[in-house]
Amino acid sequence: MGIRRVKTIVALCAVALLVALVAYRVAKRPARSEVEYWDWLSMGTLAELQTRDHSIAKAEAQIMKDAFTEVEDALSVFRDGSDLSRLVADGTIRVSSTSHLARVLGFALKVADESGGAFDPTVAPLMKAWGFRGGTISAPPSATTISNILANSVGWQRVEVAYGGDGRTVFASGGTRLDLGGIAKGYAIDLAYERLKDFGGENFLINLGGNIRVSGTNGRGSGGWTVAIRDPFGVTGNWQHLPRQLRSGEAVATSGSYERFIEIGGKRYSHIIDPRTGMPVDNELASVTVIAPTAMESDAYSTTLFVLGEEDGRRFIDGKDGCEAVFVGKNPLGTDALRRVEALCALGPRNAMTPGAKTAAKWIADELAAMGLEPEIDDFDEPATDGSARIFRNVLATIKGTGSGRVLLLSHYDTKSGISDDFVGANDGGSSTGLLLALAKHLVASPVSPSVTFAFLDGEECVRSYGEHDGLHGSRHLARKLRDEGVALDAVILLDMVGDRDLTLTLPRNGDARLKGLFLLAAADVGRRQSVRLLPYEMTDDHQPFIDAGYKAIDIIDFEYGSLPELNDYWHTPSDTPDKLSAESLQAVGDIVLKMIDGR
Repeated sequence: MGIRRVKTIVALCAVALLVALVAYRVAKRPARSEVEYWDWLSMGTLAELQTRDHSIAKAEAQIMKDAFTEVEDALSVFRDGSDLSRLVADGTIRVSSTSHLARVLGFALKVADESGGAFDPTVAPLMKAWGFRGGTISAPPSATTISNILANSVGWQRVEVAYGGDGRTVFASGGTRLDLGGIAKGYAIDLAYERLKDFGGENFLINLGGNIRVSGTNGRGSGGWTVAIRDPFGVTGNWQHLPRQLRSGEAVATSGSYERFIEIGGKRYSHIIDPRTGMPVDNELASVTVIAPTAMESDAYSTTLFVLGEEDGRRFIDGKDGCEAVFVGKNPLGTDALRRVEALCALGPRNAMTPGAKTAAKWIADELAAMGLEPEIDDFDEPATDGSARIFRNVLATIKGTGSGRVLLLSHYDTKSGISDDFVGANDGGSSTGLLLALAKHLVASPVSPSVTFAFLDGEECVRSYGEHDGLHGSRHLARKLRDEGVALDAVILLDMVGDRDLTLTLPRNGDARLKGLFLLAAADVGRRQSVRLLPYEMTDDHQPFIDAGYKAIDIIDFEYGSLPELNDYWHTPSDTPDKLSAESLQAVGDIVLKMIDGR
């Protein structure tokens, strides 16, 4: 495969999860900031060189290509005559102490031992059993098959390296098959890095399938190279920068589960196998990115941490000099929302017209202010059921969009009175409030086209029964105010009871037909259409005053919140507690709303 040469200006070098490197290109700048860009295919993926060493750029590209080919010739099990192929075939091989196999395998066994087998170069038989090494499977391997493989073929202790003279003899017990895919690319990068430095290279970036190591600077900013991690799900979030620039000599790699997988019976299985259990990894993580002094370390450690999970992974990486890790959960938006629901519930009951409601309003405003927004607490008087004027408090904040239009997102935060002294309304009032706060934080960093106003409403719950002076106080007040001020809105979207673990979103009949259609399309786009259904009846909720004021509004509510499907026996009971909610459900609703309002 030939090398393709392109010349461009690079402002940022961004690492996509697992494989993609994104170069942010800008207008032409002085020659000192120009970066030459070369790419070709190597080791089954894309190899890229970005260099500011113009006078030797072509030679650097060839040196890097030769280094990658050399490593592949030595370590690919698919190449006849490679050291790894001979070891697999014969069970033993003698190599020099400086050979590629000796260096890579020695480090792999070290990481396997330190991680308790979370990283294991003997995982190859498990990869094959799960269909990741050629062929297809129609069903997951049986428990008996997995057990036999673990007992007879897997375990880093089955590989021994004996030292003698200037060489090393590698022994692999019968049935053992090595897979160095989780470390060989990092090693190849380090080899190329060393040779480029020896050749006189100063300012360059090496990328092989998303594994990167840098030298010097790209000529921008304070030096080094700036990298970013993409949102794994492509729905909530754009590129997010790593905590700092990569310094000269440092490397970065990302391991994750969603870009490479197999699907059996409608279920996805990650290509990263836990060598300790024989099962594809299925934990709380979407990806792990590791910055390390070498690419072999970042490559091996990112896989190790993904298998270990965040808690054990942090303990592991804390003991590694010069290493840092960025963990991305499967439901980042939902996890943030659930944390906020728990914090709101910890404040205690927040019944309208009580000190608890005032405390909750201030807490919401403080959370918005911490995001850099300018929240408004709108105190207003409205007659209560006994005819007396009582104070209610709405909390509002707006995030300016990148284009035109305006969307209003609603949640009520008050709790129902008369339930119990410690009723916290985790789902009813709490879930939508937590999700709106999480959405606000997200949109501060990644604004969408329309401006978005967040309104946290007081007094939604009625004391006796819904009527002119009982319930929907905050929504009636805000709808009148916006109408009287002539504020135009493209959509009013109410969220209510959206955190149930068994998520069944319903759209009441009293709602704008077009908005309902957009919501259904957005739900289908994010794979959640089966969780949404249309109700044949109307529902009294905070969206109705906006409909009455002439706005297009929709109510998104899960009104099947109970101990069994189709029951609602947790609603307005002491059982409405945070443990009934899930980050996954909150993430799903957040994804749908973002897709709906931005159209992406």
